[in-house]
Amino acid sequence: MLLIIGPFVALFYIYVAYMVIKKVVKNKSIGKKIIISSIMAVVFYLIPFGDHHLGKMYFNDLCESDGGVKVYKSIELPSKYFDKNNMLKAYKKIRTFNELNVLHRYVGSSELTPRYMKNYKIGLIYKKIIELLEEKGSLVKSDNIFHSYPHCWRCKNPVIFRATPQWFISVDNGGLRKKLLEEIKKTEWFPPEGSRRIGAMVASRPDWCISRQRYWGVPIPVFYCEKCGKPLLDAKIIRKLAALARVEGSDILLKEKLPVELVCPCGGRQFRRENDILDVWFDSGASHRILAERAGHAFPADVYLEGSDQHRGWFQTSLILSTASYGRAPYRGVITHGFVVDGAGQKMSKSQGNVITPQEIIGQSGADVLRIWTAGQDYSGDMKISGEILKSCVDNYRKIRNTFRFLLGNLRGWSGANAVPFSEMTALDKWILVEMEEMKKAAKASYEKYDFAGAFHTIFDFMNLRLSSLYLDVIKDRLYTMGENRKARRSSQTALWQLLKNLAVLLSPVISHTAEEVWMTVN
Repeated sequence: MLLIIGPFVALFYIYVAYMVIKKVVKNKSIGKKIIISSIMAVVFYLIPFGDHHLGKMYFNDLCESDGGVKVYKSIELPSKYFDKNNMLKAYKKIRTFNELNVLHRYVGSSELTPRYMKNYKIGLIYKKIIELLEEKGSLVKSDNIFHSYPHCWRCKNPVIFRATPQWFISVDNGGLRKKLLEEIKKTEWFPPEGSRRIGAMVASRPDWCISRQRYWGVPIPVFYCEKCGKPLLDAKIIRKLAALARVEGSDILLKEKLPVELVCPCGGRQFRRENDILDVWFDSGASHRILAERAGHAFPADVYLEGSDQHRGWFQTSLILSTASYGRAPYRGVITHGFVVDGAGQKMSKSQGNVITPQEIIGQSGADVLRIWTAGQDYSGDMKISGEILKSCVDNYRKIRNTFRFLLGNLRGWSGANAVPFSEMTALDKWILVEMEEMKKAAKASYEKYDFAGAFHTIFDFMNLRLSSLYLDVIKDRLYTMGENRKARRSSQTALWQLLKNLAVLLSPVISHTAEEVWMTVN
């Protein structure tokens, strides 16, 4: 009878183990290995043969070691923690154990507690754990396996996962999320795709964790009562601390004895301070308040300008804090731009040798060539730069500069007293001034939308196609051959003056140094 029932009982326990471990382990490749080893352990421990078991129950777990390699360890669980008549209850208990608690509770070492282990560096903790397990005879085997694991993009070290109490800003409390989405729609976004992008992020974002476990930064002004353990959150006390911090700096919050009397509702008078600091994004997100108070900047700002990655950073944190505090966004408009890449669209890197610095471009071609490249790009995406691209910018600059030289050279001897009224000008001169006014409207409209590429190309196309290739070529004869005071020649000079004045102003945001040089020459 036992031989008949035994396999079915074993299969049932294997299924239970599989379902539980499947929920606990997220990584599928590692999960399969753990499931197989854990099922084997369940089989050998749970299949009864009279009053005996074939083996002991081991709980397999993973932890991090130096260099990102994982230690694969098995921890013996004493039988007193198992209820053979209620295995599901036992598995629920196992599922709630975190790594250190498993070790402390089931190995029975007083050294395996968070309070004791905090004295060790992260890389040494696991070595100590393995040593203690070996001393207790509770370690079956430890080995290193290689697998994918999250690493910090900046320092390249493995990420350490911690379970610690944190402070949050709830984005759903008081309808804040709904208000944020409304403010996004009211804001002008350049390019318009930015509205959809940040809107989707805000709609699905979790609560904002504003606490960080670091030694430097702005302390969170929260104090815990030693008697009841509850945090003291009192707006009056926080305002008083803020006033003191303005005078003496934020280090005042780190003093052992605060210059403020604290009393808990439970009657306790002994407090310990919060050691966490505020998220640095909280600092930058509050910049609108600081600028308005200390520098006299207008609130809300006309425009915020940053890279496209700030939809989840500065733009969003500023929006949350401002909307929560004042009920509106801290900006009327937001401009986002892409990032500079090489001619092949690859990220610039010193190791790849594809970096082009602004100093190199300015040294070789001048600052205005770099400004022409910048103004001519569609900054809504990543912007390519290379020697060939800069060469075309140099050619464009030379065409613009030569056009200005022609205008200045042919205005010699002319003054406002010689100006010809528009109604008496030649048809060709009237035509070019009408074309100029149309170009001005289009360029100004592009500038107002922060479409610098559209504005620059509109102006450059007018100078290249209308002026150099057509109008200036036609009027050369009258400028060079007619008498100085002939009306037709004065008519063209009047048109040249209007062209020079307007083009210098329109191009001054782009080639500011050249525009200033033109204006000084005129004066």
